[in-house]
Amino acid sequence: MSVEHVVLFKWKDDAPAETIAQVEADVIALKDKIPGIVDLTYGKDFNKVRSDGFTHMLVIRFVNKEALAFYDAHPEHQKVVALLLTIMDKILVVDIESPRLTPSSP
Repeated sequence: MSVEHVVLFKWKDDAPAETIAQVEADVIALKDKIPGIVDLTYGKDFNKVRSDGFTHMLVIRFVNKEALAFYDAHPEHQKVVALLLTIMDKILVVDIESPRLTPSSP
């Protein structure tokens, strides 16, 4: 069963726009650097009414739980985490098993 990894970010008020842009580029690049990622979506929230201050969201679908664990420990992911920590005010992470089919599924 595939896994959906959902992350909500709230950047610090003084987070530099350049760093936010670098985070976006680095996060999107993870799809081609880490095996086991089926799909990756990252973007800025456009509905500030219901976002509780969170400004950006990342959704990654993995082939399975083992792929998520591999991603968590992967050096490329850890580089992104180090950069995130310099601008992050708040984070929320949720992981669920998903019945969605992976590309290799029949």
